Amino acid sequence: MKLLAPLPKPRGWIGRAAVAVLTVAAMAAIGNVTPASAEQALQSSAVTEDQIVQELNGGLTDEGIRVVDFAAEPGGLEVAVEATPASDSQLESVLNLGSDASGTFEYRDVVDGVVVNKVFDIHVLQLDEENVRFRLTDPRTGESAVFSGDDLHTSVPVAIPVFLGGVAVGEVLYWLAVGTAIVVGTALLVKATDKVIDKVKADARKKPDKKYFQAAIRGNYVLVGGNGVTYKTAISQGKTGRNFYTPAETDAKNLAKSVGNGARPIGSEHHKPKLPPPGIWLRHYHPSNRVMHAFYGLPV
Repeated sequence: MKLLAPLPKPRGWIGRAAVAVLTVAAMAAIGNVTPASAEQALQSSAVTEDQIVQELNGGLTDEGIRVVDFAAEPGGLEVAVEATPASDSQLESVLNLGSDASGTFEYRDVVDGVVVNKVFDIHVLQLDEENVRFRLTDPRTGESAVFSGDDLHTSVPVAIPVFLGGVAVGEVLYWLAVGTAIVVGTALLVKATDKVIDKVKADARKKPDKKYFQAAIRGNYVLVGGNGVTYKTAISQGKTGRNFYTPAETDAKNLAKSVGNGARPIGSEHHKPKLPPPGIWLRHYHPSNRVMHAFYGLPV
């Protein structure tokens, strides 16, 4: 499956990790992993998780790793990867991120005949079309490093396992940022598949006073997630340009009207794709000044 837009290639994160001698100075030379910005189109693709795996592997297999399991919902995501048969690595790892973009990263590999088996705490600081930046911490030693697309900063001298874990998870996060997941503020947003929307609807039924969820537009996709917020909070944040998803059309229309200070909202709308592949879209309303989107319902 072709990716939605041409992307700069990551500069061999996994291959570089095989260098025998690693210094903090060398770590600072990690290449740029900034995803290219895609033209924004206002629709959501009703894709399956298997299709997401295909998209991720479209980039990851060139780096010698592949996704073997993937699951996402508004409360977080899990990605399991392993080295491809053609790779000389024995990498196995699992990334778990919660709705607040924090979680764990399990990493296993054999380096110079020594088995490296570690579990790190991870906090994603930025995950979008501009950059990939995250903090990786060894909970046993307290050693941590902040990895980014431009450089690497360390709070203490970094042990090799922290570095190796960082380059591995950085590769996975890079391809997630293409269109599968992003971080907005402190919230993890994921692609609005039917499964994700069903989970959002279930969460809204459990907490009907917090049925507005953050949304964002990336490429051919709408992404939703984070924790539900109240109507009052959604109005306040909507006035600043933040998009929201809510299951019911009436609630989306009322939100757009309130963000527009009572003026008649625009919509409902949905748009044909500007980028391939053809998608299935989320209907939405705009306030009268079109400052935000109030998405609702299932992909149509």
